Amino acid sequence: MGRKRTCSSRCHEAHGTRCKCVCQGFYHGSAGAVNREALHQTTEEEVKGILEQHSLHRADKATVGGSLMPNEEIRFTTRVLGPAAAYKLEQRQVTQTLRAESGSITNAIINGRVSAGDRLEVVLDGIVLGTVELVSMDVVILDGLTIDDARRGGFDSISELALALKRAGYRFQPIENYTFYRIQFTWI
Repeated sequence: MGRKRTCSSRCHEAHGTRCKCVCQGFYHGSAGAVNREALHQTTEEEVKGILEQHSLHRADKATVGGSLMPNEEIRFTTRVLGPAAAYKLEQRQVTQTLRAESGSITNAIINGRVSAGDRLEVVLDGIVLGTVELVSMDVVILDGLTIDDARRGGFDSISELALALKRAGYRFQPIENYTFYRIQFTWI
């Protein structure tokens, strides 16, 4: 097996100009700081240009830091949901999801970028299924969930919901020990 090439502080803090790491010199030494700033400026300008080109309006897009940005998404995968719940999601019968605090949509709600009444895109396996309106978010544990919660999530029982949560990564401690964020929405 070949030698593993990494980009580390050894490269970032280098004084010379020679670089053999995976970044191919982009982050190397003092030029790295200049390159990172230039990349940030270019990316910001490109995003503004794309938004202006497509004439995005505030009425159907959220703003972040004063810039127009696309709607937040609630992303699902068939691998986690299972085929039956994924089909129910496609049929717009799912109106609730459980997420971790570290999830992107949970963070958007906690940080105030998204609030009740805002529109979100629902995405299954990379395909946008439609738009929903955020109704609420609260903190729950598995024992606090009812069969109605399972059904709103597209599952026929709490045990099916628990299996989906394990497929989502909640398997390193008993499922009852996890805290979830229950996000409820309605289809538009």
